[in-house]
Amino acid sequence: MKSFLQNTALVAGIVLLASCGGGGGPSTIPVPPFEDPPVSGVNGQVIKGPVEGATISVSDSSGAAIATSETETTDAAGSYSASFTVPAIEAGINTPIVVNAEGGDIVCDYDVNGMGCPVSEGVWAAVGDTFPAPEGMVLSGISTVVAGDDEETVAVSINIATTFVAVLVEEAAAGGTISDDMVATAEAQVLGLAQIVTGADLSGVELRTQELPDLSAATSAELTAQNVALALFGSSLIGQVDVADPELANIDLVIGDIFAGLSTTPSGDIQAIGTVLARMAASVSVGATGIQSQFDEAGVEAPAFLANIESNSAGSSELFALSGDNPITISAPAVPGSGEPLDQTKEFVATLSSVIDAALVTTGAENFGGTQKGVTEVFADELDAVGQLSSGVATKAFSQILDAIDTASSLTAGGSIAMSGDVTGTLSRSEDELTDSLADVISTAAEGDIEVTITIPTGSHFENGTSASLTGIGIHMTTSQAGALLQTFHGDISMSFVEENDDLGLNAATFDGSITTEAAEGTFAVNADLSNITGTTEQNIGTKDVEADYTATFSFADLVISMNGKIYENNQSFAVTAGGNTIWGTVSREGDIDTDTLTDMTTTLTLILDLSENGELVSGNFTVAGEETATMDDQGIVYYSDGSIQSLPAAIF
Repeated sequence: MKSFLQNTALVAGIVLLASCGGGGGPSTIPVPPFEDPPVSGVNGQVIKGPVEGATISVSDSSGAAIATSETETTDAAGSYSASFTVPAIEAGINTPIVVNAEGGDIVCDYDVNGMGCPVSEGVWAAVGDTFPAPEGMVLSGISTVVAGDDEETVAVSINIATTFVAVLVEEAAAGGTISDDMVATAEAQVLGLAQIVTGADLSGVELRTQELPDLSAATSAELTAQNVALALFGSSLIGQVDVADPELANIDLVIGDIFAGLSTTPSGDIQAIGTVLARMAASVSVGATGIQSQFDEAGVEAPAFLANIESNSAGSSELFALSGDNPITISAPAVPGSGEPLDQTKEFVATLSSVIDAALVTTGAENFGGTQKGVTEVFADELDAVGQLSSGVATKAFSQILDAIDTASSLTAGGSIAMSGDVTGTLSRSEDELTDSLADVISTAAEGDIEVTITIPTGSHFENGTSASLTGIGIHMTTSQAGALLQTFHGDISMSFVEENDDLGLNAATFDGSITTEAAEGTFAVNADLSNITGTTEQNIGTKDVEADYTATFSFADLVISMNGKIYENNQSFAVTAGGNTIWGTVSREGDIDTDTLTDMTTTLTLILDLSENGELVSGNFTVAGEETATMDDQGIVYYSDGSIQSLPAAIF
């Protein structure tokens, strides 16, 4: 189907045993803990992919070294653990602390054109192999807490994202003492940068404790949309290396080049040059494709979010390239649970993005709608599925069954006959002659190049002179066009007919089962109720032949779409639920103007589209309680009221 993230201080009580004179015997004298109890060590993992043999060192908020009990280096998985010396602990440790990893061998976790990772002119490292870190390259992690949950060491992850944070903090301190506020600001800036180039929602992520997977062995790693996005953010740096360019000849130089294109606005948002963002996003997309190849080669299904990251970053790269050397202000991720209108809007955009992602992957849509299509047309195939179930040809096939029953003149009370012609199967009549039972009934009807075949293993027909009903259990209904199968419905059907619907006869129908379409990735469940059905069984080219009120629910693996309205009309309402997130919406059309709304019941996005020519977005506005908080352009770029931007994973109209 088409268009569709405490500090519980380590209380180290020191107890001194002393002998007191006077015959009182030994006594225990408690000594209060430090007012600011120090951390006794750090542990974590160094990932770009895993870095083996890197030397670990730690410094405090002033940049002074904190002594460790022994020289620590990372193991083959990039893991490290370093304990502070007793003198360092007793002297007190001022946070934030910075943990550095220098040197070592890096596992290649990125595939450049099937050759792996570029090391130097003509030298490549295959995915999974190691290559030496550039001379002088230092990766860093940073922590504002002194310990975690009664543990003697505090977790400090070290990767490209945390390194970016450390560099931004160092720049903010300008040679002075770093602070917790500097760290919080830098983390928000880096998460915004990673979010915009990967298209993944990174709200709520805590970089200090975020463990990243080894992307060189992705099929055996525990993957989430967030840890993959952050791992790709770092992994993709190798895709930006150009060994022939002295300014981009290794990873460390690429990091420097990226920072040369970064700046900070007076409000604290980060800005990046368009061409730099375009290069980063394009490299993320290629990296995601390489991970997908690992799953393909292993014959294992890749997580759905991987395809989202690949397509989102590729699309964003094209948009960023249009900005050239102009700076782009990047929005920090939403603050979960915030009551500020701007944060609520960012949280809505994150929710909307996740729902769009689920719809794109599950329905196989490459983008939402397209030219001259309203927001609900992202589910066009699902609506068409309902339409096909109640189409003139389908109705004709059902009518043939009714006609065959009506013309079974030789059928007597308690008797049965074998039907032939357009309808085959066995028909049995009840003793009171009001109910007919159907067995293995097959009816085929065609109009133009559309053909519908209905198979009813078991069913019944009831008629009292002015109305009738037809039910089928476990039926199959196939719809084909020009010999090509369009869709198959399998399930139960209940239909009612009234005499006054002269030509159509059909008045209401309920479908409860599953539909498989040729364009869909698998089968989805459908429950559809149609009422007030009117129209004709004659096919009118260029028009829709049957009208009806409908309510329909389509259920996929991680996606539920509920819709109601009138078949083929544009005043529709819908709700889409994916991964626990729900977006509600409406669409209405007056002349050539579409008005579409999307909401999470806090923030509302209103889209006005002009369909008179090629289909143009007139306006896209986000509001919270009537206050405008952002606008959106026709490329799906959200411009927040604070001057920052964010890209949705796809155009939504």
